[in-house]
Amino acid sequence: MNKLPIICIFMLFLLTIGCKFSCKDDNFSIEFDDQASLLDYSELSGKWMLKYPQNYGYEFIFSDDYSAEITLYLNTTIIRFRGRFLLEDGSRIRITVLEMMQRDEIAVHEKNYNFMPVNNSYFLFRGQILKDSKPKTLVLNPVRIITEGKDSEGFFEPQIRLRKQ
Repeated sequence: MNKLPIICIFMLFLLTIGCKFSCKDDNFSIEFDDQASLLDYSELSGKWMLKYPQNYGYEFIFSDDYSAEITLYLNTTIIRFRGRFLLEDGSRIRITVLEMMQRDEIAVHEKNYNFMPVNNSYFLFRGQILKDSKPKTLVLNPVRIITEGKDSEGFFEPQIRLRKQ
């Protein structure tokens, strides 16, 4: 039995509890404007980050070839998911996860990451880019997080505000 997904879910649960209240930005209740401009691939392309103290946080990279890489920073551990993304209905981002790895941060700079293939895994977020903020901010609300065919509610914070790098 593969214990990696169970460890990942537990660690992300701890991240959510530990970091939800430590963010200095108290505005977690952005209402999505149905009349706002729809997300497009060129606008989403690039690196988006949210970092908390003590090396906790998120990094989302969306490439022009529709590949996506999500990195979760959990103090001394890093979990990476790689896959493909597409936009649905102009405000939803679906990331089909193809492989993942969990690694002690000290060893992260090695070229061989030992990614493991995963099945029946995807992340679905409702997203909006706040264009008036400097730098631009990508606001993601998890809609559905499925890992290895199981619903992983609570895997991410209720709202993630990532800054464009």
